[in-house]
Amino acid sequence: MRGIDLSKYTILVVDDDEINRTVIRHMLKGVSNSVAMAENGSVAMKYLNDHINQEIILLLDINMPVMDGYEVIRRIRDNKNAYSKVRTIVLSANDQSLFVASGLENEVCAYLQKPIDKEVLIHKMAIATVSNN
Repeated sequence: MRGIDLSKYTILVVDDDEINRTVIRHMLKGVSNSVAMAENGSVAMKYLNDHINQEIILLLDINMPVMDGYEVIRRIRDNKNAYSKVRTIVLSANDQSLFVASGLENEVCAYLQKPIDKEVLIHKMAIATVSNN
């Protein structure tokens, strides 16, 4: 994946746990010039709607209050034209089989189980920039 430039992407980290958001932001230092944070899916959707034409890599937790990650993925799926520049990677403490059972696995670029490895995350982000999801 050498040669993939992630600096043109805004990375939106969506997690209800402030420590998780801070850790991921620290992991992303030097990867992107723009890292935004959201504490739930509702705040994330507002951000996506306010930045509709930006290339965004969405790092999305699943279990959150107000609006969970499943609902965010459904809303993106249901309006693919508006969110065509969003690439979603799920970051969750849940076993991946629960996510697969939701039927949404084809709507995301990758699923990573917490704790997240920095090199794996960056690699999956690079792959996401060339995928169609």
